[in-house]
Amino acid sequence: MDYVEKIEEGYPSRIDQKPKRIVPEEPDDVAAVHKQFEMDVQRPYCALGFKLKPKGNGQENLHWDFLINLWLDGLFGVMNPDYQKWMDERIITQSCGAEADFGMDYAMVLVYSQTDKPEEFFALAKELIQNKKMPSDKVLNALKIQYISAALRSLDSFEALAADQIRGHFQGFDPLKAVEILQSIDPEDIRKAVESLDLSHVSTIQIDPMKQEDVVLDNCQEIC
Repeated sequence: MDYVEKIEEGYPSRIDQKPKRIVPEEPDDVAAVHKQFEMDVQRPYCALGFKLKPKGNGQENLHWDFLINLWLDGLFGVMNPDYQKWMDERIITQSCGAEADFGMDYAMVLVYSQTDKPEEFFALAKELIQNKKMPSDKVLNALKIQYISAALRSLDSFEALAADQIRGHFQGFDPLKAVEILQSIDPEDIRKAVESLDLSHVSTIQIDPMKQEDVVLDNCQEIC
């Protein structure tokens, strides 16, 4: 950033003050409880979102990112003993995933999957998240090792380092502290973090395949 600022000195601004970010106060409620529409997809695509409160400074947000994502990977990843059963029952597919993101002015949890059974998927995801079901300590510790390994590997990638540094600059955290933060986390920390979450603000999105007549009409229009 020092290099960028030095270059900018050669291009003086006509504005008397530096630009600043203005973020309107975010309401607690979600903008829409449910949205459903059609697109050109093979099977329904469903997503379940939980609107959370940001945790404060950037370093704390990074810590919460790791805490909640470890929990979510333990619930909706292949290490969950029920994962294959949900696959066999067609409730989820290989596109299933879950992630949390804590920023300076937003925070959320998102669970998503393509599925042949949207109602069952939404019911399953809500049950696991809102009941705050916990993976075993064995699973959480194994995921922690994976996270630390990924963080160490990223140090050998110039592109990853550059992207992390830029994101860290604007979000107020030091990405080089990631390994240190992960090493300090234990399953009890994850349990306490999950228990403190307010998961009452929920939004669902369902994207359905287009009706056959709509697909035929679109194809005809393309040919014509």
